Amino acid sequence: MAAGVVNPCGRTSNFGYSPDGQLLAVAIDGPRPNIRVWRLADGAHVFDLDGVGEHAYRAEFSPDGRMLATAGGDWDNGTWDGKPVPDLVKLWDVATGELVRTLPVTCGVYATTAIFSPDGTLIATAGHQGPIEIWRASDGARVGSIPYPTTIHNMRFSPDGRQLIAAGVDRRVTFWNMATATLALTLTGTSDEMADAALSPDGGLETATTGVEGVTSLVKVWDTAAGTLRQSLSGHATFISHVVWAGRDRLVSNDWGGKIIFWNRDASGAFALSSTWVTGGQSWGLIVSPDGKTLAAGGVNSTGVEGFFFLPL
Repeated sequence: MAAGVVNPCGRTSNFGYSPDGQLLAVAIDGPRPNIRVWRLADGAHVFDLDGVGEHAYRAEFSPDGRMLATAGGDWDNGTWDGKPVPDLVKLWDVATGELVRTLPVTCGVYATTAIFSPDGTLIATAGHQGPIEIWRASDGARVGSIPYPTTIHNMRFSPDGRQLIAAGVDRRVTFWNMATATLALTLTGTSDEMADAALSPDGGLETATTGVEGVTSLVKVWDTAAGTLRQSLSGHATFISHVVWAGRDRLVSNDWGGKIIFWNRDASGAFALSSTWVTGGQSWGLIVSPDGKTLAAGGVNSTGVEGFFFLPL
């Protein structure tokens, strides 16, 4: 697992680091088993999990590191008549690799996301079709639902767990109050492919989103409290897959052409393109390690081998 060298495993759609940074779970856009877990200290393969359908889209550890949530589906072969499609979201025991339970989500033929609240008590799910659903992690009971009209690609909880942030194909990012399931804030202009939104690590004072204006793909930086746009960052020539914060003053984004852009904040407080790194093909998954020292990014090497890369930060 050397820096800048592909780790072959197939098309990587998403990553999950364990809270202690010792394990990396990788969601693969391909046939089962499509969730793979590695131990980073020595690069050992821990186990594979029989994830979801033909497409795994999410792998996320619980805050205590004891459970792994996975999400995906089989949208090219699946059928949906308004009833739950089985096995889209699964919870696994990290110690044993055994299935704990399946959540009976009602999000259509695929689930794009399954995330834990900061205290680990709740799981939020969403995907091909609304609604956003909230589940109790301890027993898998559904405890809440938020209507949503279109596909949601990514969600995140606010650091205090009081809000849920959803990035949908309806070209907006929405902030929802967990206690009342009410809409608190809307940010416009997110991309209709791989839409993403990420809160800054200072308590979410800023929000970074992916977006398209005309034919230009942009990373946008917002004042979260005011809901006002601070800056639009251009540099990507195609759909942006993800945007993540690598510290208070650094952003990283990747795209379908394989370009990874590092944006640094300058003395004026604005972000500017700092450097780029290019994989040999489409880059989907993107994550910063818990210690903030390493970036993992999906991609393809020069010979067409699909997998993921580690880059130092």
